[in-house]
Order: sequence, then structure tokens, then C-alpha cells
Amino acid sequence: MVHTAMRTANDIIGKLAAVSGMRKAFLYISEGYDFDPYKDSRLKAEQERYGTKPPTGSDAGTPTPGASDDPFRKPGQIFAESDLIADLAELIRNANRTNVTLYTIDPRGLDAGPDINETVSVTEHRAHLRTSIDSLRAIAENTGGSCICETNDFKTRLEQINNETSDYYLLGYVSTNKDASHRRRIIRVELTKPDLTPIYRTEYTLPKK
Repeated sequence: MVHTAMRTANDIIGKLAAVSGMRKAFLYISEGYDFDPYKDSRLKAEQERYGTKPPTGSDAGTPTPGASDDPFRKPGQIFAESDLIADLAELIRNANRTNVTLYTIDPRGLDAGPDINETVSVTEHRAHLRTSIDSLRAIAENTGGSCICETNDFKTRLEQINNETSDYYLLGYVSTNKDASHRRRIIRVELTKPDLTPIYRTEYTLPKK
């Protein structure tokens, strides 16, 4: 599901590559990504279900009976998480190459803690929330956008996005670094006028040849 969402976003960004001479904004509405949420609570539930105890001492490296039934605890999970990181990185690279700014929107708004019927601790819930929000911030901030996260004031933030996409400067330059092996290029914009904060993407990556 996550991979499909990323692929769809990449397809849209690819089509926007044909549009030039203007700022391109992409509103990305998502609750973020966390491939291994609430792992401690799931493990505890499995232990209670199968009448086992947490491994200790020499048994610490032995899989807990029944834990292999949980897809989040299977060895393949390590690859799934690396795939998520790769998908996020590729999405950001493609957006920067095509001059697309992503604004991520978390529809959950302000979070009051776990639901009353959730058997997870507040600490674990917050950790899951932080991981998912961090993925949204990474997408936005690395493409020159911003994340509408942890707020219920969507109207003000959407108006801010509208202002940013209505009045802007579109700058371009030709790099003097001809070394194609240096694929990652850092961008820095400095203003001589005080009390202004530029909003721009901070880097881009050259495509593979």
C-alpha cells in the first residue's frame, strides 16, 4: 500500500516535469508512514496469548513462540523499512529534479493520545505519531515545502501555501561544477534585505546516466 502511494506520487511528479516556467505545488495528504508501529504492545499481546514470558539471559535471542505469525516481526520487515526509506528518498529526488514543491498535510490534526480502546501506552503512541510525522516533514522540507502537521488550523496554513504559490521568484542557474560524479548538489540562497526568510529547496541530485 505504501509502495503504491509512493509510485502514484512519482507518476504525478513525472507528468509535472513537462510543465515549465512556473512554480509547481503538490498537496500530499497522508497520515505518514511507520512500518513497525506499537511493536512492544504487539509483542506483549502475543506473549499473553501464547502464555510465554519475555526472553531473558541466554534466551534473549530466541524468537518468542507465535511472534513469527506477526508480519511486522518477520525478518522481511527489515527490508520493508529500507524500501520505505528508498521510496521517500526517490520521491524527494524526483520532485527536486522537476521543480515540484510538496506540501504534506496530516488530516489527523492535533493528537490527544491513544484511543480509549487502544492497548498501547502513551509513550508508545507518541513514538508512533512522531515517526509518521517525521516522514511527512522529510518529504515537505526537502522539497522546499512545509508540513501541516500537529495542528487543527488547516485554513490558516492552506492560505499560507496559497500565498507562497501566488507570489514568488523563480530563479535558475547553471552549475560551474562539471563533475558528474558529484551528484548531490547543495543550494543556498542569501538575501541582502533584512527581516525576510527565503523558502526554497536546499539540494538536488543529478540523475543517473
